[in-house]
Amino acid sequence: FCADLVRLFPDLHAVAMSANVVLGLLQRGPGEVAAFNWTYGRNSFCVGPHTVGLAVSHSGTTYPTVWAARFMRMQTKHVFGMSSSFDTLLAVSIGQAPSQPFTRRLLSTLAGVRPAEAATVATVSMHHTLSHLLLRCAVQATNAQLPLLQEHGRNGIVEGGLGLACSQNRSANTAQVLRCTASLASVQDMHRLLLSLYFGAAASCGIDHAGKRLEARSRKAHEELQRAGLKWSHHITETYWATFLSAAYVLLTVITGVLPVTSLGSWMMERASDELSWEAEIVAWLLRTIDAIIYVFLPAFIAMIHRKCTGRRV
Repeated sequence: FCADLVRLFPDLHAVAMSANVVLGLLQRGPGEVAAFNWTYGRNSFCVGPHTVGLAVSHSGTTYPTVWAARFMRMQTKHVFGMSSSFDTLLAVSIGQAPSQPFTRRLLSTLAGVRPAEAATVATVSMHHTLSHLLLRCAVQATNAQLPLLQEHGRNGIVEGGLGLACSQNRSANTAQVLRCTASLASVQDMHRLLLSLYFGAAASCGIDHAGKRLEARSRKAHEELQRAGLKWSHHITETYWATFLSAAYVLLTVITGVLPVTSLGSWMMERASDELSWEAEIVAWLLRTIDAIIYVFLPAFIAMIHRKCTGRRV
């Protein structure tokens, strides 16, 4: 996002930084951690009253991000946030608490609660929201007037069959503080590209934009995604198979008092007691050793068998 923002506004200085680095550069007092191996230091990293900051966190409760936003807000009032919902700690850190009037400082991806911040939906929604923010900056800088989605529909704007064009709002203030390299045509292309994501997302789910099931020839991408998802899910279920099957084996053998290898070996020794002259005590120790090894490494054995059965690398 920062790279595209700088390409759009060449006179703008923008940098993407980890919240931990920001804390290391701005935090003073007990518990401070100096940020090393970074381009900026405490003497070169300057946050002034005109600095604009954007704190990004899917959950909105990430400790470094929340506190970095608080330290940033001590030096500039232009601190914004982006998370999956509006009711988060990040909102409180930038002065947008639920009990306060809405100040339009917090952007929501509308992704909701996800098991992990690296989840696919969370990542795509964050990327798409940042793309819309970039489009908004381009529209504001070029005074572009895009066709409304409510009036022309998504198909009409994306396909461009209605002859819609991106016009310039002559009544708006044309004074620009920063030089913008975007043209009206590029702004229109970006708008169409962002709106087309809906069709791609619907097709990946096996339906069209109206929610109807696609034909078999159009569901190839959806079926490939399903197969890939099924194969990926084996990495998740592998742990459960190894844990619960091992637990069932231990419970069954301990409760019944039957050790498979020891019991089988003892039965074979009794049948061959007349023909074999082995030391029974040594053989019994070996059999119990094998059972002990099975108890210790059974989860690993089950995981390897599971990988072999599901066609994955052992």
